[in-house]
Amino acid sequence: MENIIVGIDFSSCSKNALEHALSVAIALEAKLTLLYVMAPDTRMFDGEDPKDLMKKVSDKLEGWAAEYRPRYANIECKVRVASGRIFKEINDEAEEQGDALVFVGTHGSSGFEELFIGSSAFKVVSNSNFPVFTIREANDIHRHLDHMLLLIDTNRETLQKVKLSARLAKAFNAKVHILGMHTEGANAENNALVEAFAKRAESYMSERNIRTECDFMDVDAKEPERIFDYAKAKDINLLVCMKEIELYADRLFVLTSFNKRIVNRSPIPVLTIPVDDTIYNNMHS
Repeated sequence: MENIIVGIDFSSCSKNALEHALSVAIALEAKLTLLYVMAPDTRMFDGEDPKDLMKKVSDKLEGWAAEYRPRYANIECKVRVASGRIFKEINDEAEEQGDALVFVGTHGSSGFEELFIGSSAFKVVSNSNFPVFTIREANDIHRHLDHMLLLIDTNRETLQKVKLSARLAKAFNAKVHILGMHTEGANAENNALVEAFAKRAESYMSERNIRTECDFMDVDAKEPERIFDYAKAKDINLLVCMKEIELYADRLFVLTSFNKRIVNRSPIPVLTIPVDDTIYNNMHS
């Protein structure tokens, strides 16, 4: 990955996301972009001319960049202020730069918002064609990325997360924990498929001299808390999952509620990797 983009809103939550992004940028020797997105009607709340407000925001963003400059002296960093919808501008920036990782802070969501609307961070995830890190304010910014958790299920795209995970593990000398998820009540054939995928992921890591550990667990898709408990017990500091989609009305792909719950509820940083949708090309032929 050559480019890292961080969504900034000047909250402590986005500052935490920047801390995480900076460590990854240094490890991967990637370029760093700090991006602030201003809503078109911001002047309604501020009472200032949009141009004046844009200048103030830009100066503040430069101040944040300057604060961290001693740590990223050897990597390229730029700041940008855009106007529009947050998720669209962040994802447009990623599309323009290409080969990007996106970092956004999240306060999470629950109840009606989680099931029917989703958090702002999740909107970035759901609309992105690039991997997205979502990071809560409480996530520890001082820990080295030393334990990663890969979630493996029966979906054929589940192994698409392995390649990027291996690259990150190599960069940080991290141990990769592979968790095969048996859906409660699933038949033996589905469970065997999960185990086969998990073993393939384990072999990929082992061939690259990456430390691994493989476990299996019965998981309720509506309640991912068991996964979070497992992650806490293993001292995990990055959870890796796919941007899972399912077919709706024989035509549209929609994000699964399980994926929403992982992004919105996870007490540790989550890396959501988009599906290479070329695997679906023949579904409607």
